[in-house]
Amino acid sequence: TSARNASFSKSEFADNVADMDILLASCVSVFILLCVYLVIALLMFEIRSRKSSRSPRRLSSIATVAVLLRCVAELFYIFMGRRSDYRCNVSLKLHICLFAVSITTIYVFLWYRQRLMYMDPQMQLHNTALSRWVSRYVLALMVVTAIGIIVIFLTLRKYRSQENTCIAISVNFGTEVPFIIIACCLVVFQVLLMVLFIRPLFCNAIIPSDLNRNGDNLTRRVLKRVTITAAICVGSDIATAIVTLLSEHIIVSNVVYDASLVLNLICVVCSFSDWKARMFPM
Repeated sequence: TSARNASFSKSEFADNVADMDILLASCVSVFILLCVYLVIALLMFEIRSRKSSRSPRRLSSIATVAVLLRCVAELFYIFMGRRSDYRCNVSLKLHICLFAVSITTIYVFLWYRQRLMYMDPQMQLHNTALSRWVSRYVLALMVVTAIGIIVIFLTLRKYRSQENTCIAISVNFGTEVPFIIIACCLVVFQVLLMVLFIRPLFCNAIIPSDLNRNGDNLTRRVLKRVTITAAICVGSDIATAIVTLLSEHIIVSNVVYDASLVLNLICVVCSFSDWKARMFPM
């Protein structure tokens, strides 16, 4: 009887895992379709706009491709990446590298956008030595953090296959510590980049001038749009970290991170005044 119960429990567990795999694979497939659409839309916008090569729009396309590759790798992990220790290590470490590349490209895109704004003749007053130093410091910190994430996960973490899933084996620290560090860094970067971007806009909004009176409504709309999209990204990063800490399955955490990356991409595109032309160029 005990053998039958054990066999039944194992079969039931396998069925539950299969059902969860189908659900998660469906979610990832939706993310892939969204990323493919964004790549096509952004490329069409780039071709039609024909702006200066200084425009950061190409970085958004690169970031979208990186997120797309991460989601494709997710499908590989769901269906084939958990069958051996070797596949667990290769697929999950590839996930980390693609995540670091994706999120860094998104943030470098946002960083470059705010630097271009400071170079505008109307914003030269706010392009102070302090703002330039903070901007360079934030960029360096983002790059170092991305490299740190890759090094930590590639060298200090190993995975093994167990019951059709991958189990993390940490060295010198708990399994939750890297994800807490990542979440904190993402939130800090979002806030810093938002402050760097809205600071000159906010200063122009409160300094009386003919230019300000003519563009006051536009400035307020930009401030509102950037603040809302940044707040959504911060909330997404925090929620992702919480789900990761509470979830017992790596695959669930991975899909939640995929969703957060896609949401970050959409928010970045929607933070532009011409977001409709970027999202729907046809």
